[in-house]
Amino acid sequence: MLAGSAAAQDLTLSLSIYTDAKTGINFTNWGTPGANGAGAFNFGFVLPPDALQKDATEYIGRLQCQSSNASTTGWCGIAHGGHMPSDLLLMVWPYNGHVYTSFRFVGDYFKPSLFGGETGSNGTSAAFPAPVLSVISTAVSTAANTTANASSSFYEIIYRCQNCWSWQQGSYNESVHTALQPGDAESVLVLGWAQATKGPTNPACTGNGLNFGFHDSGYGQWGASLSNATRTGYEAWTKLATQVPNLGGSNDTAASCQAKAAPSAAPSAVPTAAARRTVKVDW
Repeated sequence: MLAGSAAAQDLTLSLSIYTDAKTGINFTNWGTPGANGAGAFNFGFVLPPDALQKDATEYIGRLQCQSSNASTTGWCGIAHGGHMPSDLLLMVWPYNGHVYTSFRFVGDYFKPSLFGGETGSNGTSAAFPAPVLSVISTAVSTAANTTANASSSFYEIIYRCQNCWSWQQGSYNESVHTALQPGDAESVLVLGWAQATKGPTNPACTGNGLNFGFHDSGYGQWGASLSNATRTGYEAWTKLATQVPNLGGSNDTAASCQAKAAPSAAPSAVPTAAARRTVKVDW
């Protein structure tokens, strides 16, 4: 991948609490208002109430990303392990008033392809079931908005992500711990984020035909403390996740969506757990 400009990377994400007015879900949120060519970005999540005692397998998340203009273009996403190579990546983008999603994966610093390979089934097993995203709500706005943590032109998705803290593709697998580990004073997840000004050139395709460019509107890595991320209302909120993703007209069976992504180079050495605490996200 191309190297990012210094002006659009490593923005500090500030911790806050955000309550969604429609659902009442109370998120622990990390966000930046954007500066020096980078757009505003917010990611919040909540975990099951026992996530600090035993590793959670899922979470409820909220991604809100800024569009550069009223046409609401762009894409953004998160790395569930804080690192671009070999992590489960979630990418979202707006198109025709809807918010699309796609799980992505790459073994090195190249454009991420569809998680699971060409068929999306690589890595599905009893030990590492495939990630599942179900939608609670989406929003696309180009009007002025004075709500906290909202940009004037933005797209947002609130979702449930099951089987998203462990993943497997090819010979690589990882499990992320939410439970407090021996010797640690607190439980912290290392997460990564990235955001682009331009949206995909074929935005109705969520699989192999999706074509998108570099994250030129900010990226970085941060440690998310989990001490205030669990919620007793978690189970009730999961019942709100009733929508199938990509209902805006995604048609990955169409001929225009069948183009395969360019093959990536062989993966470099998988970073160690210690390295994952410091390596930047570059996708």
